[in-house]
Amino acid sequence: MAGLMPEQNTARDKNFLTKSQFAVGYNGSLSSIPDLGTDQFQHGLTTYFPFPQVKQCARVTFLFTHNAIYRLENETLILMWTGNEYDAPWTVADFTDYILLSNGFHLLEYIVPDGTIAPVTHVSVPAFNASCNYNGQLFISADGGKRIQASKIGELQFALDEQNMQFTRPVDFSGTILRMCKLGRTLYIFGTDGIDAMRPTETGWSYSAVASNGLLSTWSLVEAEGKIWFIDSRCHLVMIDEENGFTDVGYQMYFSNEPIVLSWDPKFKLLYISGHCRGYAYNPATESLGTSYEQLTAVTHDRIITFAEYADVKPFEIHTNWYDFGARGYKTLHRIEFSIAVDNAEEWSMSAALDFRVHNNKQPRSTPWKRVNPDGIAWLACYGLEFKIKLRSEIPQQRLHLDNIRVIGTIHGYNFLNAIGWAPNANAQ
Repeated sequence: MAGLMPEQNTARDKNFLTKSQFAVGYNGSLSSIPDLGTDQFQHGLTTYFPFPQVKQCARVTFLFTHNAIYRLENETLILMWTGNEYDAPWTVADFTDYILLSNGFHLLEYIVPDGTIAPVTHVSVPAFNASCNYNGQLFISADGGKRIQASKIGELQFALDEQNMQFTRPVDFSGTILRMCKLGRTLYIFGTDGIDAMRPTETGWSYSAVASNGLLSTWSLVEAEGKIWFIDSRCHLVMIDEENGFTDVGYQMYFSNEPIVLSWDPKFKLLYISGHCRGYAYNPATESLGTSYEQLTAVTHDRIITFAEYADVKPFEIHTNWYDFGARGYKTLHRIEFSIAVDNAEEWSMSAALDFRVHNNKQPRSTPWKRVNPDGIAWLACYGLEFKIKLRSEIPQQRLHLDNIRVIGTIHGYNFLNAIGWAPNANAQ
């Protein structure tokens, strides 16, 4: 089973799920999503979604709220700066010992050896909402996000001099710049209404428009392990890598125009897609999507995990697609066998049920939930045309792995014509 169905109208008997609660595909199994634990900073912060925001630099890690900046040191928050409340996220340009931080309203510099933070006053640089350190050259958004501005290499200087490294140019899309990301030799500029790409050449920079759909929001992008993942303005999940370029992963029916925060979990190789009311986890290795944590705002390499408001782990629960087992005649199901492994067998508590139809024009009905015994068998006698199989754990944080489902039953009136999918005179004129 490959997790939630990628399209609304998926054909019968396809191995997708209509519900995949805290479940995602892993190495041929459907596994429960890891328990991330509680947010160690939740009780010490006053914030709201999509904050807090976490940025890991080469030598320091910052945590941002809507009106403050903290430095993380040995799992302790050290308050560095406070200011006016803004809903705008912070962008960080990391030059190892020198870091620029801006949210479009404030422009600050952090001197890493000194551990000091202060407003930038020694150069004339406006606050910006997008930036990127491209091999020592700073690129920022300018003119309200309508233009790109590039500094001199190795210096925070934007005024043109005899070396002609600095430049400014408009973007090719009609909206404003939201993010900038370097992938290989390409600098991608993500806007509200399109995506542009820049690459260095012998005489300067090449520039091209590479997508007509923009970025859903500044929050809706994450860079992870040589790839860029983002939700575009159509609410499609999209991936960019150097080898294949853009890949439209889809799943747009699950995402909305609400703020969505993307986070990458490097330990479990999961992409978290979290909104205010709904959350999902996507496993790129198995192309599997399942519902997960809402209001999750960050997962980092050293297991810094933050929520705007912590959401409890929900129990593993799946509902399959409709199955008619390749025949439209009536069937009687006798039992369902689940190949399940649990991390703690002493905590076995599973149950199963069926949705079923007895006629195409009738609404589906449901059986009561029945216990799944420790051998993985649920005795569920049910008569109908087609069925959905449902399985759930009664223990919220139980780690389990489902390898396959076997249905034992009878297809009434079944014959070889059902098997080959042919009817007499089907092509008669």
